[in-house]
This record gives sequence, C-alpha cells and structure tokens, in this order.
Amino acid sequence: MVTKTELYALDLSSFTNAIESLDNQLRANQEKLDDIAHAKETIASGMQGQSAQAMIAKLDALEQKITDHIASIQQTQAAITNYRSTKQKLQRDVIDFVDEAELDSLSVSNIWIITPTDAYLGAVSPAYIGVKFIDASTRQPILNVLVRVFDQYDLQAPITSTDFVTPFTTSGGFSTVEPDRTIEWDDDFKHGSKAGQDTPEDWANWYTWELYRQGAGWGLLHSDSYDFYGHFRENTGTPKTFNYEKAYKDDAVIRNYVNTDLNASLQAANEAVKAGQTNVTLYSPKHAVGNPATENWQRTIGGHTMYTDTDVKVEGDTVTATVTVYARDRWNFNRDSSDISSGTPDAVNGRFEELGWGKSFNSSGSVTRTYTWKVGEEPPVLETNTTESYKERKTNDYKKYSPL
Repeated sequence: MVTKTELYALDLSSFTNAIESLDNQLRANQEKLDDIAHAKETIASGMQGQSAQAMIAKLDALEQKITDHIASIQQTQAAITNYRSTKQKLQRDVIDFVDEAELDSLSVSNIWIITPTDAYLGAVSPAYIGVKFIDASTRQPILNVLVRVFDQYDLQAPITSTDFVTPFTTSGGFSTVEPDRTIEWDDDFKHGSKAGQDTPEDWANWYTWELYRQGAGWGLLHSDSYDFYGHFRENTGTPKTFNYEKAYKDDAVIRNYVNTDLNASLQAANEAVKAGQTNVTLYSPKHAVGNPATENWQRTIGGHTMYTDTDVKVEGDTVTATVTVYARDRWNFNRDSSDISSGTPDAVNGRFEELGWGKSFNSSGSVTRTYTWKVGEEPPVLETNTTESYKERKTNDYKKYSPL
C-alpha cells in the first residue's frame, strides 16, 4: 500500500505535458486533413476522367486513416485526462481527511495509523483520553477505504474514456471500490500438535461432551450450536454456512447489529444518489461485533465480523437499494476465553483439536433486504434497540449440570 509520504509527494504534472503533446498531434493531423480537402477541391475543379477519380479515391483513403488516427489520439487524451483528474481527486480526498483528523488533535502515521497526538495526551485528563482513542478508531476504517481506493485506481483506470464510473466514497467510508476484507483468524490450539498424547481421561471427556451436545440439541432445542459443534467433531475443517436469517429472527442482539448495518448502508446509498450516482454497488468497511444474546447463537457464531454490499439503482424518481449483510466467523476455541453461560474454559474443548480429534472451520451467513424510496426523500430507518429474543425451551436440571 502507498505510504503517506508517497501519496503526498505524487506529482501528476507529467500527464499534463502528455495531454499538451497530444493536442499538438491533433492540430498537426487536422492541418493534414485541411490540406487533403484543398487537394481534392483542386483535382475536382481541374481534372476529369478516371485519373481524377483514382487520385481522389487515394486521398479519401488517406483522409480516413488520418481521421481514425485523430479519433485514437482523442480517445487516449480523454483517458489520460480522466486518469489525471480522478487520481488528483482521490489524492485530495485522502489529504483532506487527514487534515481534518490532524485539526482534531489526531496524528496519522506514514502507514496511515490514526492515534491521538502526544500533545493532546499530555494536556487532558485521563477521562478524555479514551474518548479520543474511540474517535481515532471510528475514523480509521474510513481512511483505510480512501487510501485503498487511491491505491487500487491504477489497476482499474480505463484504457478508453467511455464506460467507466469514477470511484466514489461516502462520508461513512462506503466505496464503489471493494475494500480489503481479509480477516486474520486466531489459532490458539494447533490441530494435531499433541497427537498421540491422548489419555483415558481425554476419551472420557470426548464421550461426555458428545452427550452434552445431544442434550443441547434435543433438550434445549439448540439445533444450530448442536450442528456446528458436531461439525467440529467431524474433524474435516471444511467451511460451513449458518442461517443468519434465523439468527436475525431468534436473537435481538444480532437483529440490532444487522439493522444498524442496514441503516448505514441505506444512508450511504442515499448519499450516493444525491451525488449523482444512479447505478452503483457500494462496499462497506468490515467491522467486528460482540456476542449474541441467546445461548444457541453464542455457541454457533459468538463475536463475528460484518460488512455489507449495496446495489443502488435510480429508475425515474425511485431509488432501489438491495443490501446484503455478510457475517463471517472462525468457529474455534480461544485459550483465554470461556463459555458465557456455563463458564467452561475453552481449553477443555481446545484439547480435542490439539489431539487432532476435532478441527476448527470458517463459517459465514448473510441477510438480504431490498428497500425503495423517492429521490429527494430519506430512506427507511430500522429499529436498532430491539429486546425480544426467541424464547428457547430449557430444562433446569440440564442447565444445572451441562457445561454447554
């Protein structure tokens, strides 16, 4: 990725020189066309017969070649002009964002990391320091998107001047260029790292936890966590899809997370429409969310990563936005974590992965919604403070003795 120093130092004056050189070529070729037109007039007025027709035909062919060459020059010139102006705009977007952050007592490093300035940290009371770090973390994903759009434009710049949409980024960091959504997963319990070291106690635990799994599935109706823990025990490590639509209905916290992302995506879509965009896809930055409210989904997903893709179209006076909310997770165990409901340390099940008996896996799900509103009006707003979750059936005795 480009550094802050490199971006600030970018000089596009050479493109201006290239555009001027092409201007000179256009004028020279236009003069040739004028000469050919004059020659054709002279021949037509002073000569007759097949010789005149043959000479005019050759001049017509030459004229067509020059005309095609002019069209090629104009196309190249338009592409270079578009590249220069767009690259300058993308550069200015980053610089303006950094300037605004620095005016608010934030520092931006050469690799684009935003932190409070030393002067600010030394001048305020500890009560305000946390707020400023939150401010920095809120701005960070937006800056990441702006820099990435600038960086990737060279790979996406048009070779012609047509059929190209200039990259667009909203104030909330939604962009027409897909951002980096790579996720680094932790791996606290290496698969097979203790293979062959199993003990009778390990085998007893292995069968005991299968009984717990069956109880969760049939006694508590935790069908999703039953299924996902079973997939861990299958020891394949293959990716698995969870039903995020069901999670949205079952769990108030997940519903609030999804609705928050839907609201942000609809506002981004409306901002794009106000800026003149009529047919684009907006990509949000990725962000992490915490644990769901219900036991079933805590054990199926837990804390996870979310982002959205929003297809925006304007037809007549109607805006249509189709938003897909994606959720991604790594179903695994963390060394310093415990099950929320029972308090059972993750290391108990992490041991099975170290023995090579179970294997973590990537998981994902999505929710898609379509909304419409009139141009000039505001998009719908979804509730983000719901509290009702699905009432899951439990037995007190099972809950008392089960670590699930």
